[in-house]
Amino acid sequence: SQVFSDRVYTDYDSLLPVAEELGLTVQTSDWITRESAGYNTLLGKPELLQAIFSAESMEEKRNTEAFEVQPKTLVAARMVEYAIEEDMAFEDVADEVKDFLKSQGALDKAVSEGELALGSLEAGQEVTGAEWSKPGMVTLVKRQGLHPEGLRAVFGVSKDALPAHVGMPIDDGRYVVFRVSKIVDLDEVTENDLDTAKRQLEQMMQQQQMDAYIASLREKANVRIKSDAIGLDGLNN
Repeated sequence: SQVFSDRVYTDYDSLLPVAEELGLTVQTSDWITRESAGYNTLLGKPELLQAIFSAESMEEKRNTEAFEVQPKTLVAARMVEYAIEEDMAFEDVADEVKDFLKSQGALDKAVSEGELALGSLEAGQEVTGAEWSKPGMVTLVKRQGLHPEGLRAVFGVSKDALPAHVGMPIDDGRYVVFRVSKIVDLDEVTENDLDTAKRQLEQMMQQQQMDAYIASLREKANVRIKSDAIGLDGLNN
């Protein structure tokens, strides 16, 4: 850990040297803000977010110092792109809107088929063609790569209803179903575990509130999209 902390400081203009030395992988996050790391949970520690948006990081593109975001897990970050939120003319984003609506159409289809499959599983029936990943144990601290929304869904399952299935759409346009086979209590919970779990829960609550807010805006706005106005041929294909 000391080597990692030292190298991200001395090689301040890149994370590659320390990654190559220690056999680590440099990952690129989605867009984040000063207030929230969104689904990038490893960046959600307030001190790390503050460091990412510091003058040294934004103006000089320096690495942040290493922060312990989970027990025995250090993270350093480097800002590679910064953008100010702004309104854009429709002509500038028409192609992106078209692509989004097409993907939304595909997502709607995936949700419909996924919910049908979920209903079959809840009725005790097997689903033809379903591909299950390797089973594993997850906790609020050790998500094992599980999407935050999926984590929230899984932890909403009652012990009295096992095995249980929960389903949800995810960002890449798929609908995923989680099977919960058993629930076990942890033998020991440390203060670090509690702090990490608290941050995870806060991030999930923030995302839930944001989703509800956006849904309410859509309902109030009564938005209607005229597909013929932007040439959305084949949206329903």
